[in-house]
Amino acid sequence: MAGRGALVGAVVSAAASVLIGGAGYSERGAPLPAMFGQEVTRSTLHDQVVQALGSAVDPEQRIRLAEHLFFARAELRARPPSPELRALVRELFDLEEVVRLAGPAQSGWTMRQPGFEGVHSLQTGDVILVRGAPTTPVLAEVTEVSAGAAQSPYSHTIVAARDPKTGAVNLIESQEPHGFREGPAQEALLSEYARVVVLRLREPVARQEAGQRLTKELPELRRQGHVPYNSWLDDDDPHRLNCGQLARRLLGPQYPAERTTLDDGMANYARRAGMRATTMVLPGDFERDGRFEIVAEGSNPTLLREVRLREAATLAVFRRQSAGLPVLEPSPVALRLEAATRWLLSLGVVAELNDRVVGAAIDLRRVTHTAVAALGLLRASHADTQGGRPPTAREMARHLDDGQSR
Repeated sequence: MAGRGALVGAVVSAAASVLIGGAGYSERGAPLPAMFGQEVTRSTLHDQVVQALGSAVDPEQRIRLAEHLFFARAELRARPPSPELRALVRELFDLEEVVRLAGPAQSGWTMRQPGFEGVHSLQTGDVILVRGAPTTPVLAEVTEVSAGAAQSPYSHTIVAARDPKTGAVNLIESQEPHGFREGPAQEALLSEYARVVVLRLREPVARQEAGQRLTKELPELRRQGHVPYNSWLDDDDPHRLNCGQLARRLLGPQYPAERTTLDDGMANYARRAGMRATTMVLPGDFERDGRFEIVAEGSNPTLLREVRLREAATLAVFRRQSAGLPVLEPSPVALRLEAATRWLLSLGVVAELNDRVVGAAIDLRRVTHTAVAALGLLRASHADTQGGRPPTAREMARHLDDGQSR
């Protein structure tokens, strides 16, 4: 057993190319050993972690492997960004997720800094990123588009604000179809979404400035009354805001550091969905901004297992579209739904809405249905042959691409 534990540590040491520190987020508070690694490819990283997971039959070893992957990812986020580094961070994220889901998966806050005891520990200006909830209406399909476009697992942004008099924490967001809204923070957040991460500005001065700006901007938003959701994802009208635009308005125009530029496949979908912009603020832009540190992460394993399949299917659609294949052509059903939405808009029955987003979401569900079913079979096969672990993102992409080529 000791040899297997050494393998678990050695794999991450070789894969991460970072110094993994001992200070940390571990629920148990146990420090991780510091170790230097060497450069390896993401493919090698994937294969080594899968091999280590197969050897780590003890639940404690799996927890340690997940912790190593988390610390490697957290350290890399603080480094100057590059496409290669960001790709490695995404690989580490997915592998850590697979490790956590391989056995009896822990729900709730899986990793957190000392002093963070749940949503009531949130500070003004904290950014909460959440991952899709499959129980929402058909527009939930668009959350996977948002995540895929930003090359991030997160699809929605929420900002925390603590009342200076009462200490109560409110969560502020703009969400389809409600638009701007705020409400008290509740631990139920962890049961509503597949995965949650809390980000906080590292520098005290930056935190103070962002908090002051939020304290000024929030009353202005309240005075505006209803602020509709911006389902066009553009910057043309300041009176409608999507979740990323709201966070930027509250924290300051310097956040996030970069905005997402859509690749060809995503840009084609954006046009299909009536969106003219090809550069926009998305939740993943905050995740990649190294000025924010990870304060806590939590997950709902039941939702997470389903969301992973939908995300992989959606990304496969856009890979094919980027390759020039004709996918997501408007269907008759979607076009009729768009016409019905326009009629309801004209009557004032529904709030301001981009009617073409509705049709595009229907078309996306139509073309991903078969892929999700195929990935469900792959997951069942893994349950029988891979010790219960779910397929990785790399394995799901390969499975769908191979099926498309046949």
